Amino acid sequence: MQALLAAVLLVGIGAGAAAYSGVFYVTGSQFYEACRQRQAKEKIDGGFKDAEADNRSQAVLWASCTPIMGESMANAGFAIGSSSPQATEDAKALASVCPDAYKEMPVFPKFWYTVAVDAIEKNGGPS
Repeated sequence: MQALLAAVLLVGIGAGAAAYSGVFYVTGSQFYEACRQRQAKEKIDGGFKDAEADNRSQAVLWASCTPIMGESMANAGFAIGSSSPQATEDAKALASVCPDAYKEMPVFPKFWYTVAVDAIEKNGGPS
C-alpha cells in the first residue's frame, strides 16, 4: 500500500513539474523566445516569405505565435478596432482604446504576433 502511495505521489510530482515547465502548453517565456526568433528571421528574409524553422519543434512553436496572441487578446477582453475612414463608428470607437488595425497592426494577420513580441520586449521581456 505504501509503495502504491509513493508511486502515485512521484507521478503527481512529475506531472506537476512537467506542467510548470510547459510540457503540456506553451509558457509565456516560450512564446516570447520562439516568436522573437521567428520575427528576427522574418526580418532577415525581408518579410516577403514565410521564415523556415530550423526543426519541427521550432516550426510548431512558430505556427502558434499568432493564434496564441489572438486567443490571449480575446481572453483579456481586447478586440481589434479600426480608425480607417471606411470603418464603422463602433470600430472607430474601439480603436481609441484597443489595437487599431489601420495604424498599429501589420497588414497581414499572420504577423499580428509581432505586436505582442514588441510590447513584451518594450516592457523588459518575460518575467
